[in-house]
Amino acid sequence: MPCPASCAVSIPIQNKPRKFDEFYDIARNDEKARLDNYAIQLQSEPGSQGYIIVYPAQKAGPNQAQARAKRISDYLINSRGIDASRFTITMGPAREGWLFELWIVPEGARPPTPMR
Repeated sequence: MPCPASCAVSIPIQNKPRKFDEFYDIARNDEKARLDNYAIQLQSEPGSQGYIIVYPAQKAGPNQAQARAKRISDYLINSRGIDASRFTITMGPAREGWLFELWIVPEGARPPTPMR
């Protein structure tokens, strides 16, 4: 006997940004390894957006923070092939030492904001 029944289930989707990684002032090769993993994750989630928050060291000069952000951006674009439109780099307030946060933001989620 045919049984033309149907059922609908609603599953809520968590649309929250998630911190993928964070690191401090580490060796350049270690930084590249972390950015490699981040790039792989961004590529595996095509609809997501990357957000990188740079918290410069209090002793850093104003140009140093911009130089570090550019270095990260250049590496993701030129070495990992990530389109520049897939990630945003934001400056957070200065801290005792350098801190870098790597975030993955699903489509429709609000981007993270720097900690105070």
